[in-house]
Amino acid sequence: MPKQVAALADAGHVEVHKTRNRTGRHTHLRLTALGRQTFQRHASALERIVAAARGPQGA
Repeated sequence: MPKQVAALADAGHVEVHKTRNRTGRHTHLRLTALGRQTFQRHASALERIVAAARGPQGA
């Protein structure tokens, strides 16, 4: 997963914050405005694909 996180961070989709405490290391991710917009566009495209696969309403 580190490669995927790095790719998302490099593209500006997430902010990465790493912490360490007595239980170990933790990586925290936060969507950026760009990441949120990109995710919303992707989700909308998936919804259109599902709607097209279901066919016309009332058929």
